[in-house]
Order: sequence, then structure tokens, then C-alpha cells
Amino acid sequence: MNENNAAHKDVRRRFRRVKIMTLAMLMELLQCSRSTAQRRLKQWACHTSYNHNGAYYALPETVDFDEHGIWRCDSACFSKHGNLTQTVTALICNAAAGMSAAELSDVLGVDANSFIGAFARSGKVSREKVGARFVYTSCDKHIGGRQIQQRIANDQCPAPLSTPDAVTVLVELIKSPSLTVAELSRAVRSRAPTASPEAIEQFLGMHGIAAAKKKAPRPLQ
Repeated sequence: MNENNAAHKDVRRRFRRVKIMTLAMLMELLQCSRSTAQRRLKQWACHTSYNHNGAYYALPETVDFDEHGIWRCDSACFSKHGNLTQTVTALICNAAAGMSAAELSDVLGVDANSFIGAFARSGKVSREKVGARFVYTSCDKHIGGRQIQQRIANDQCPAPLSTPDAVTVLVELIKSPSLTVAELSRAVRSRAPTASPEAIEQFLGMHGIAAAKKKAPRPLQ
């Protein structure tokens, strides 16, 4: 097959336009056998989807990987790391605090609960229980240990204030500067769901803003 063949160039242009194709679609467009279409995919260095049993393909110039190395097109998911096993292993090992099944599912775009247990049992990744949930880490003891330590540290830190909630807190503090952190949290929680006392204290401390201290009890008469 000649790359300069006008028909093949047209097929590649169409491939770029539709973004993803199955092997059957490519065979039909090229009017060729299965083995010939597979050779063409290899020559074009196409990416294979890690879901749908690897049924979808994408040209390298078409994919646009996110910060995790994942690209989704319709229901097809692709990874710069390779197949599902390679992708899951890379994501977990590169995560500073490991990953839970829910976190992995969110990144992959597929339900990790259906396979992550088998990955752990086969030794591809390690599994540790931290608090009420399982965390998956690198099999390397040193890397895995650091990931678990970071996960514990993360769990001990309050979730940060969202930007809208931080604005709500500051407005309330300007209106009522005598409020303590706990009182401030109670005053805004219906409007600012991330405004826990710990998160507010962390936010104010980061910006050098002092909140009122706990009021001393009035002396008995």
C-alpha cells in the first residue's frame, strides 16, 4: 500500500475528522483485509482504546491527553500509558498519595471497582486500608510507604475552602468581625458548604487574617 495513494490519504483525513474508528470501519473504507488494515494502524502508530476490549483506534495527531495521560472520545477511552493494566499501574504509582477505587474511576472514566481487586491480588498494585477506605499504591515498599504516609497526612488536613465559599466567609467576617471561627462557620454553612471551622481557620491563617478568639466566660457576680 502506497502512502501517497490518494484514496489512502482521503481515508486518513476522514479518520482525523471522525476521531475514532473500529477495525471494521477502517477495513470498509480501505476496502482491504483485516490483516492489511491492522498493518495500516501499526504504520500510523494509532492508539488503542483501553476499554471496549480495545475495539477503537485513534490517530496520534488526534488524541489530546489530559494531565493524567487520558483522552476520552464519546465512550472510548485512550491512554498514553498503553493498555488498561499499564494505565492503572502508572496512575497509581505516580499518585503522590496512591488512589482509591473512586478516584481511579473518576480519572479513567470506567468503573475501577470491577477490576482493581484482581489487580491487587495479582500483585500489580498494593492495597492498604486507610481510615474507612482502601487505598491502592505502588508495589515498591518504599514508594508505597510514602504514598500511605501522604494519604494519612492528606486525610488529616481539612478540605480547602472553594473560591466562592472563601468570598462568602470574607464578606461575613467584614460584616461581623467579632465572630469566632466556629461562629463564622455556623453563620455561613448553609451558603458555603466547604466552610468548616478547620477550613476557615486554615484559610484565614494562610492570608494572615485574624478571627475573634473564643469569648471568655463572664465572671460570676
